[in-house]
Amino acid sequence: MGYNTTGQSHRNGMKNEKNSRKWLLNNINKHNVPFLNNAKDVKKKGGTRSKDDLEIIYNDGKVLGVSAKHRKSGTHDWVNSSASSILQCKTLNEVKNLQEKIRNLPLDQRESHKDHFTSFREQKAAEFIDNLSHTQINDLLDEAFSKISNQKIMVNDKKVGKIQFYDGHDHPIYGYINSAEWEFVAERGDGITSAKLYAVTKSGSQKVDLNLRLRQVTNNGDSAAIGLNEGTDKKNKNSSLVIKIQQENLENLYAQLKAKNKLISF
Repeated sequence: MGYNTTGQSHRNGMKNEKNSRKWLLNNINKHNVPFLNNAKDVKKKGGTRSKDDLEIIYNDGKVLGVSAKHRKSGTHDWVNSSASSILQCKTLNEVKNLQEKIRNLPLDQRESHKDHFTSFREQKAAEFIDNLSHTQINDLLDEAFSKISNQKIMVNDKKVGKIQFYDGHDHPIYGYINSAEWEFVAERGDGITSAKLYAVTKSGSQKVDLNLRLRQVTNNGDSAAIGLNEGTDKKNKNSSLVIKIQQENLENLYAQLKAKNKLISF
């Protein structure tokens, strides 16, 4: 599955936050949106220091954080980070060292190294994923989903043509994180740089597809990573290694939430 490395995803996210805020403001105190009763404003938050994209402000002073997601066709991100401590390892440091070495070459010599860099980076991504421990995956998921536990999740789902809402703590993942009975595994298929995440019982008798995918990629592509965009009008002059966790198969997630009366759709 392809993914965008031009920065367009960030711009789409900003546009989605604007549209989501407008929708919420237009539906304040409408009887069919119960969590907007007694609300007086919706403020934009966002930025790297805030876990909330938006905040619903109520007349009594209470605040509800909103995570605004946009889904055009396949997935949406839960994590897209270049700062995660899990990226600080010998395997990925080898990629960073090669990246720096190529960037230190004269600009006209870098292009000939691009294919090698891409191949090496993907090989190391696969090695990184294959060597993730159960504990590392648990801690990564724990960090990611602890941030949404008190949020209202809002998915502007273009594929199904609906706006979906649910409470973060109702996501099925919470039944498996930090469990004494379950642990997590990452299984690569044909994709070199990504893997599906599963919860398995420690006895090995049960295996649950979490509809989550882990990716180890670059945020702005390999050309930017090795400095090929220098001296051009392209905005992204550099690119970093990132860890991504994506929600796949949202229809399955919606079905699980709906079966428990935990999904609101418009």
